[in-house]
Amino acid sequence: MKKVLAAVAVAMTLPMTVMAWEPTGDVNVIVAYKAGSGTDTGARLLATEAQKYIPKTIIIQNLPGADGKIGWTKLVQSKPDGQTIGFINLPTFTTLAAQSGAPFSINDIVPIANHLTEAGVVAVKADSPYKTIEELVAATKEKGNLKASTNGNKASNHTAAQLLAKSAGFKYKAIPYGGTADQLLALRQGEVDFTCAKVADVAKLVKGDKPELRVLAVFNTKRDPELPNGTALLVL
Repeated sequence: MKKVLAAVAVAMTLPMTVMAWEPTGDVNVIVAYKAGSGTDTGARLLATEAQKYIPKTIIIQNLPGADGKIGWTKLVQSKPDGQTIGFINLPTFTTLAAQSGAPFSINDIVPIANHLTEAGVVAVKADSPYKTIEELVAATKEKGNLKASTNGNKASNHTAAQLLAKSAGFKYKAIPYGGTADQLLALRQGEVDFTCAKVADVAKLVKGDKPELRVLAVFNTKRDPELPNGTALLVL
Protein backbone atom coordinates (compact mmCIF):
# COMPACT_ATOMS: atom_id res chain seq x y z
CA MET A 1 0.00 0.00 0.00
CA LYS A 2 1.42 3.37 -0.96
CA LYS A 3 2.19 5.97 1.67
CA VAL A 4 2.25 9.73 1.38
CA LEU A 5 5.47 11.67 0.98
CA ALA A 6 5.48 15.00 2.72
CA ALA A 7 6.09 18.14 0.84
CA VAL A 8 3.69 20.31 2.70
CA ALA A 9 4.42 22.90 0.06
CA VAL A 10 1.38 21.45 -1.64
CA ALA A 11 -0.56 23.66 0.73
CA MET A 12 0.88 26.66 -1.02
CA THR A 13 1.13 25.47 -4.59
CA LEU A 14 -2.10 23.50 -4.88
CA PRO A 15 -4.59 25.17 -2.52
CA MET A 16 -7.69 23.64 -4.14
CA THR A 17 -6.30 20.13 -3.68
CA VAL A 18 -5.38 20.83 -0.10
CA MET A 19 -8.86 22.19 0.63
CA ALA A 20 -10.18 18.68 -0.05
CA TRP A 21 -7.71 17.24 2.48
CA GLU A 22 -9.13 17.67 5.95
CA PRO A 23 -6.94 15.91 8.53
CA THR A 24 -8.84 14.92 11.67
CA GLY A 25 -5.92 15.63 13.98
CA ASP A 26 -2.41 17.00 14.16
CA VAL A 27 -0.21 16.24 11.14
CA ASN A 28 3.15 14.63 11.89
CA VAL A 29 5.93 15.41 9.42
CA ILE A 30 8.73 12.86 9.68
CA VAL A 31 12.21 14.29 9.08
CA ALA A 32 14.87 11.58 8.95
CA TYR A 33 17.62 13.90 10.19
CA LYS A 34 18.31 15.60 13.50
CA ALA A 35 17.03 19.04 14.47
CA GLY A 36 19.22 21.82 13.09
CA SER A 37 20.30 19.92 9.98
CA GLY A 38 19.79 21.41 6.53
CA THR A 39 16.88 19.07 5.77
CA ASP A 40 15.26 19.83 9.13
CA THR A 41 15.56 23.58 8.61
CA GLY A 42 13.94 23.31 5.18
CA ALA A 43 11.10 21.22 6.58
CA ARG A 44 10.41 23.69 9.40
CA LEU A 45 10.37 26.69 7.08
CA LEU A 46 8.00 24.91 4.75
CA ALA A 47 5.77 23.76 7.61
CA THR A 48 5.52 27.32 8.89
CA GLU A 49 4.12 28.48 5.55
CA ALA A 50 1.90 25.43 5.12
CA GLN A 51 0.38 26.01 8.55
CA LYS A 52 -1.49 28.99 7.06
CA TYR A 53 -3.50 26.63 4.86
CA ILE A 54 -3.92 23.49 7.01
CA PRO A 55 -6.51 23.66 9.81
CA LYS A 56 -4.53 21.40 12.15
CA THR A 57 -1.17 21.67 13.90
CA ILE A 58 1.86 20.54 11.89
CA ILE A 59 4.42 18.76 14.08
CA ILE A 60 7.98 18.07 12.93
CA GLN A 61 9.09 14.65 14.16
CA ASN A 62 12.85 14.14 13.94
CA LEU A 63 13.85 10.48 13.59
CA PRO A 64 17.56 10.60 12.69
CA GLY A 65 19.90 7.67 12.21
CA ALA A 66 21.17 5.11 9.70
CA ASP A 67 21.55 7.78 7.00
CA GLY A 68 17.80 8.32 6.90
CA LYS A 69 16.61 4.72 7.05
CA ILE A 70 15.07 5.00 10.52
CA GLY A 71 12.81 7.93 9.67
CA TRP A 72 11.82 6.77 6.21
CA THR A 73 11.10 3.23 7.38
CA LYS A 74 8.74 4.74 9.97
CA LEU A 75 7.15 6.80 7.20
CA VAL A 76 6.36 3.88 4.90
CA GLN A 77 5.01 1.87 7.84
CA SER A 78 2.58 4.62 8.84
CA LYS A 79 -1.12 4.49 8.00
CA PRO A 80 -1.85 6.20 4.64
CA ASP A 81 -4.43 8.49 6.24
CA GLY A 82 -2.78 11.87 5.73
CA GLN A 83 -1.94 12.24 9.42
CA THR A 84 1.69 11.20 8.92
CA ILE A 85 3.66 12.56 5.99
CA GLY A 86 7.38 12.94 5.39
CA PHE A 87 9.95 15.45 4.23
CA ILE A 88 12.33 13.51 2.00
CA ASN A 89 15.86 14.19 0.86
CA LEU A 90 15.24 12.71 -2.58
CA PRO A 91 18.80 11.77 -3.67
CA THR A 92 19.46 9.91 -0.43
CA PHE A 93 16.04 8.25 -0.30
CA THR A 94 16.30 6.86 -3.84
CA THR A 95 19.87 5.68 -3.26
CA LEU A 96 18.88 3.82 -0.10
CA ALA A 97 15.73 2.40 -1.72
CA ALA A 98 17.83 0.91 -4.54
CA GLN A 99 20.05 -1.06 -2.16
CA SER A 100 19.59 -4.78 -1.76
CA GLY A 101 17.44 -5.59 1.27
CA ALA A 102 16.27 -1.99 1.72
CA PRO A 103 13.31 -1.66 4.15
CA PHE A 104 11.43 0.52 1.66
CA SER A 105 11.18 1.21 -2.07
CA ILE A 106 10.26 4.20 -4.19
CA ASN A 107 6.86 2.58 -4.72
CA ASP A 108 6.10 2.89 -1.00
CA ILE A 109 5.56 6.64 -1.24
CA VAL A 110 3.50 9.07 -3.29
CA PRO A 111 5.27 12.40 -3.96
CA ILE A 112 3.05 15.44 -3.42
CA ALA A 113 5.34 18.30 -4.42
CA ASN A 114 8.97 19.29 -4.90
CA HIS A 115 10.30 21.79 -2.38
CA LEU A 116 13.45 22.85 -4.19
CA THR A 117 16.11 21.99 -6.72
CA GLU A 118 19.58 22.91 -5.56
CA ALA A 119 23.08 22.60 -6.99
CA GLY A 120 25.95 20.95 -5.15
CA VAL A 121 29.37 22.50 -4.52
CA VAL A 122 32.91 21.43 -3.76
CA ALA A 123 34.31 23.32 -0.76
CA VAL A 124 37.48 23.55 1.32
CA LYS A 125 38.47 25.58 4.39
CA ALA A 126 39.14 29.24 3.70
CA ASP A 127 42.82 28.75 4.59
CA SER A 128 43.19 25.57 2.54
CA PRO A 129 46.23 25.37 0.27
CA TYR A 130 43.90 24.46 -2.59
CA LYS A 131 42.69 27.61 -4.34
CA THR A 132 41.08 25.98 -7.40
CA ILE A 133 39.32 22.73 -8.25
CA GLU A 134 42.26 21.85 -10.49
CA GLU A 135 44.65 22.13 -7.55
CA LEU A 136 42.43 19.94 -5.38
CA VAL A 137 42.12 17.25 -8.05
CA ALA A 138 45.88 17.31 -8.65
CA ALA A 139 46.50 16.87 -4.91
CA THR A 140 44.10 13.92 -4.67
CA LYS A 141 45.89 12.19 -7.52
CA GLU A 142 49.33 12.92 -6.11
CA LYS A 143 48.67 12.07 -2.45
CA GLY A 144 45.83 9.58 -2.82
CA ASN A 145 44.75 9.92 0.82
CA LEU A 146 42.75 13.14 1.02
CA LYS A 147 39.62 12.96 3.16
CA ALA A 148 36.16 14.33 2.46
CA SER A 149 33.32 14.66 4.96
CA THR A 150 29.86 13.51 3.86
CA ASN A 151 26.34 13.64 5.30
CA GLY A 152 26.23 9.85 5.54
CA ASN A 153 27.19 6.76 3.58
CA LYS A 154 25.56 6.90 0.13
CA ALA A 155 23.70 10.08 1.12
CA SER A 156 23.29 13.01 -1.28
CA ASN A 157 26.61 14.74 -0.57
CA HIS A 158 28.47 11.44 -0.59
CA THR A 159 26.97 10.78 -4.03
CA ALA A 160 28.26 14.17 -5.20
CA ALA A 161 31.77 13.41 -3.94
CA GLN A 162 31.69 10.02 -5.65
CA LEU A 163 30.58 11.65 -8.90
CA LEU A 164 33.44 14.14 -8.70
CA ALA A 165 36.01 11.43 -7.91
CA LYS A 166 34.86 9.12 -10.69
CA SER A 167 34.67 11.90 -13.27
CA ALA A 168 38.06 13.37 -12.35
CA GLY A 169 39.69 9.96 -11.90
CA PHE A 170 40.96 10.16 -8.33
CA LYS A 171 40.62 8.22 -5.07
CA TYR A 172 39.84 9.69 -1.66
CA LYS A 173 38.54 8.63 1.77
CA ALA A 174 34.90 9.45 2.53
CA ILE A 175 34.17 10.15 6.22
CA PRO A 176 30.43 9.95 7.02
CA TYR A 177 28.89 12.27 9.61
CA GLY A 178 25.38 12.52 11.03
CA GLY A 179 24.19 15.20 8.63
CA THR A 180 25.22 18.27 6.66
CA ALA A 181 25.75 20.45 9.75
CA ASP A 182 28.21 17.95 11.25
CA GLN A 183 29.79 17.38 7.86
CA LEU A 184 30.54 21.09 7.44
CA LEU A 185 31.71 21.41 11.04
CA ALA A 186 34.26 18.68 10.37
CA LEU A 187 35.61 20.67 7.43
CA ARG A 188 35.67 23.93 9.41
CA GLN A 189 37.62 22.20 12.20
CA GLY A 190 40.16 20.80 9.76
CA GLU A 191 39.24 17.13 10.23
CA VAL A 192 38.96 16.63 6.46
CA ASP A 193 40.44 18.18 3.33
CA PHE A 194 37.29 18.96 1.35
CA THR A 195 33.59 18.31 1.13
CA CYS A 196 30.64 18.38 -1.23
CA ALA A 197 27.46 20.09 -0.02
CA LYS A 198 24.61 22.30 -1.30
CA VAL A 199 24.76 25.98 -2.21
CA ALA A 200 22.44 27.06 0.61
CA ASP A 201 24.43 25.06 3.17
CA VAL A 202 27.65 26.97 2.52
CA ALA A 203 26.35 30.37 1.36
CA LYS A 204 26.84 32.13 4.72
CA LEU A 205 30.16 30.40 5.36
CA VAL A 206 31.82 31.78 2.21
CA LYS A 207 30.82 35.42 2.72
CA GLY A 208 32.02 38.30 4.87
CA ASP A 209 35.42 39.65 5.83
CA LYS A 210 36.46 36.34 7.40
CA PRO A 211 34.81 33.50 5.48
CA GLU A 212 35.24 30.03 6.96
CA LEU A 213 35.01 28.12 3.69
CA ARG A 214 36.02 28.52 0.07
CA VAL A 215 33.92 27.08 -2.76
CA LEU A 216 36.06 25.69 -5.57
CA ALA A 217 33.33 24.53 -7.94
CA VAL A 218 29.58 24.18 -8.39
CA PHE A 219 27.82 21.21 -10.01
CA ASN A 220 25.98 23.29 -12.60
CA THR A 221 26.12 24.75 -16.08
CA LYS A 222 25.77 28.34 -14.86
CA ARG A 223 27.10 30.38 -11.98
CA ASP A 224 25.13 30.82 -8.78
CA PRO A 225 24.62 34.41 -7.55
CA GLU A 226 25.20 33.23 -3.96
CA LEU A 227 28.78 32.22 -4.76
CA PRO A 228 31.95 34.16 -5.65
CA ASN A 229 32.42 34.91 -9.35
CA GLY A 230 35.62 32.89 -9.49
CA THR A 231 33.86 29.63 -8.67
CA ALA A 232 34.45 27.00 -11.37
CA LEU A 233 31.61 25.11 -13.06
CA LEU A 234 31.45 21.32 -13.06
CA VAL A 235 29.46 19.94 -15.97
CA LEU A 236 29.66 16.21 -15.30
